[in-house]
This record gives sequence, structure tokens and C-alpha cells, in this order.
Amino acid sequence: MRPLIRCAALILVVLPVAALGIASPVLAQTTAPPPAAPQRLGAPEEKKTSDEAKFSVKHHVSFMASGGWDLDVLGGLTYGVVGTRNNNPIVIEPTTYTDVYVHTPMSEQVTVGFGVFSTLEVIAHVSQARYRSSLAEVGTESPQVSALMTMKMSDFHERTVAIGLRKYFASGPSCRRYVNLLYGHEKIDALSAVFTAEPPSTDPNVGNLRIYNASTVPTIIMEFGVTFERPHYGMFVQAGARYQKKLSRFDDDLAQFQLQDANKTGIRLYIPLQFGVLFRL
Repeated sequence: MRPLIRCAALILVVLPVAALGIASPVLAQTTAPPPAAPQRLGAPEEKKTSDEAKFSVKHHVSFMASGGWDLDVLGGLTYGVVGTRNNNPIVIEPTTYTDVYVHTPMSEQVTVGFGVFSTLEVIAHVSQARYRSSLAEVGTESPQVSALMTMKMSDFHERTVAIGLRKYFASGPSCRRYVNLLYGHEKIDALSAVFTAEPPSTDPNVGNLRIYNASTVPTIIMEFGVTFERPHYGMFVQAGARYQKKLSRFDDDLAQFQLQDANKTGIRLYIPLQFGVLFRL
């Protein structure tokens, strides 16, 4: 009887242990975390390709050609002064560029750039503009009664050569923002003016007086722009601020009427607004 009881007890102990041993691998398989995804061997290559496709101007040449307008903000052509003519007082009033050159002409501009870093170019800029003057009221002559005095200025012709840097900023795949900073010189033709005293003056022809010599003056240009590009060509628009140092004065013609301070003017500040096309090589 005891052997049977022992056998039964052994069976009762062994069977649960055996059952647990069989169930453990199954339980381990069902509760183990899923295997890690296999590593994609192509991932480093895709990152490299993406990096190479990122916009860069390094070692590339760019050409920009544009037209636009120079919008005057600050600057004078004549300074207020009192002189004499035929023993009569002459009053010259201050006039600005926009008083004399009423119609803003189209200016032309070409810029060439070479990329030295991924977002930085060295650029060279040439531009020119010619302003046609209008008849301007510039003052009065006072014999017995005041006579209006007018002035017809010669054309204002400027040519600019400048060098500087262009910095690109993070933008979309085809729309890129940039800023230009340049320093150069403007060459401006000599400026003369025909002064005429209107009736009741008995001597209307005051004379053709030179006011400024031909000048080569420093200029500083800062422009902000945006391009709309395909792989090798596109369009752009830019605007900014341009500083021009004062012109070289010529006093001899004005001095005969004690008007030599009429050209005592200062700097010119204006906004260049340009639209154009670009090419990248």
C-alpha cells in the first residue's frame, strides 16, 4: 500500500513540474519583445545624397541682369542762398533731386558672383542711369517787383562700379533670400544749369552756369532680395538703400553773382528697386 501511495505522490509532483517545463518555452515565446528591425544598409547613402542635394553656391558662378528705378529719399541739388545781379537781389531756394529730375528713369544693372562658401558669394556690380531734367522754379530776382527764376539742369548721368559680398539665408527649395553689401565709386558727369528770370525782369538770360564738376564719389549699397529659381536659371527682385557722397563743387560761375554757396549740398540717399533674371553655372 505504501509503495502505491509513494508512486502516486511522485506522479503528483513530477507531472506539474513537467507541465511547467513544457509551458515555459511557449510562455517565453509569447511574452518576449519583438525582434529589432533589421538595419537598412542604404540609410547612410540616402543621408549623403540628401546632404549633397542641399543648396550651395560654392565654386559656382552667377550672373544677374536687371532693370529698375532709383527712388530718391534724401539729397539736394541747390542750397538756399542770396546773391546779386545788376544790383538786384537774387534768391536761390533749396531744391532736391526730385524737384529737378521729376521723371525717374530706368536704371540698368549687371552683377557677377562667385561662391566661396556654400551660402556666400563675392560679387562685382556695374550699373548706370541717366536722368532727364525738368524746368524747375529755383528762386526769384527782385528789381522793382519780384521776378520768378527758373532753372533747367543738364542730364544727371551716373555709372557705378562696386564689389562686395552676397549672403544667402535658409529658404525653400526654389525660393532663396539674400542680402548684398557693396562698396564702390560712382562717376557722375559735370552738372550745369540754365538760369532764366521771368518777366517783369528786363534781362531774362541769367546764364548757363556750371554748378558741379565731373565727380567720382564713394558709394555704399545694401540690398535685400529673393530669387525664384530652377536648377540653372531664375528670376529675382531686390531693394535696399544706397548712399552717395556729395558731388564736387564748382564755384567760379556762381561767384560772379555771389551765389557760390548754392552748391553747398550734402549726400544723396536713395532706394534702388530692381527686377531681373539670373543664371548659375
